[in-house]
Amino acid sequence: MRRAPLRHLPLLLLSLASCAKDIPEGLPGWLSDRIEHCAKKRHDCGHLEVLEYAGLGRTWYYLNQRDTGSDELYTAEGSLVCSGVNIFIDESQCTAVVLDSLKPVRSVWREK
Repeated sequence: MRRAPLRHLPLLLLSLASCAKDIPEGLPGWLSDRIEHCAKKRHDCGHLEVLEYAGLGRTWYYLNQRDTGSDELYTAEGSLVCSGVNIFIDESQCTAVVLDSLKPVRSVWREK
């Protein structure tokens, strides 16, 4: 049995790391799954952008489909707090959470 030369190992490791680096570590599983779904070339998620916020004693994830203007606000546990267009203006279930009261933490992911 012939073994592959070890000189190809760094290239293999680099290519595997480059596939995973677009999705940050430490995200809740439900969010990682959604990003992985949208990251596949055959899926179009409306140029999804995911932002992480902190405030009111918890972590929040704001998902915006830039093509449609559709917004969704989730808790870190994956509970949908509100969704719609202009959710912080038009949706009554969002009045309890004002985006201005949340502090931006990071831009998590942006569909290209």
